[in-house]
Amino acid sequence: MSQTEFFPEPATILRMPSWLGSHVHEDRELPLAPGDYKVTPGDRWTVTSLKTNEVVYSGIGPVEILRERAAAQHKAYVKSRRLGIGGHNVGGSVRMDVAVEISEGTPGAMVAVDGTEVSLQ
Repeated sequence: MSQTEFFPEPATILRMPSWLGSHVHEDRELPLAPGDYKVTPGDRWTVTSLKTNEVVYSGIGPVEILRERAAAQHKAYVKSRRLGIGGHNVGGSVRMDVAVEISEGTPGAMVAVDGTEVSLQ
């Protein structure tokens, strides 16, 4: 049994913008390793295979070449940011990896990184 059977090479993902909006993107799996592609920015961004010189994408930018694991991690990160959670938040009591206590009698406060509190009333 070879190492590639135990540690398969992750897929390469071409992440492209979508016409649906600036926060929407499309992912397409590519057959070669991430280092086998060249991204050229411009009016029309291009992605070229360095092994075959084939242009695999020509269109609006920006575009990114990602490993599959990185793409999955990025997707999870974006989801956590959209929901306002971070870390492994199961019960909704953690926000951005900080424990949050919610009380009916507390109007709320915003706390800066330096510890300064600002009332939300």
